[in-house]
Amino acid sequence: MVTIVGYKECISSENKLFYSLQLQGDVTIATSESGNVYLTANKASIMTSFTEEYCVSLIGKQLPGHLEKVPCEEYEYITSSGEKITLDYRYQFFADEDTTQSQISIPVAKQKQTTSNIPKPIVVDIKE
Repeated sequence: MVTIVGYKECISSENKLFYSLQLQGDVTIATSESGNVYLTANKASIMTSFTEEYCVSLIGKQLPGHLEKVPCEEYEYITSSGEKITLDYRYQFFADEDTTQSQISIPVAKQKQTTSNIPKPIVVDIKE
């Protein structure tokens, strides 16, 4: 299970506003390079078509799935201590396909309309 811990406002390459949800995985025990043991949790983000108000309402909800470390192009990251490091991986969300899930129907009126077609409900699987 992963927990929705926040959201972020983003701009697409077409200069359109959208929101991503910030996900956090389970707590894990890690050991620093100096040998100190500490608790951590991996984080990832996932794009949405939701309004800001709906993203706020999802904070604290859990999604059936997990975060996995995946390779990516190198990028610079500044640690909580201010140290600049180069990473070549990120964490990505993978949904659990075999998990029993409850469905929540999201009223389309709360979603940003991009076409003049008759709106259809959007269904998102979320485990409370």
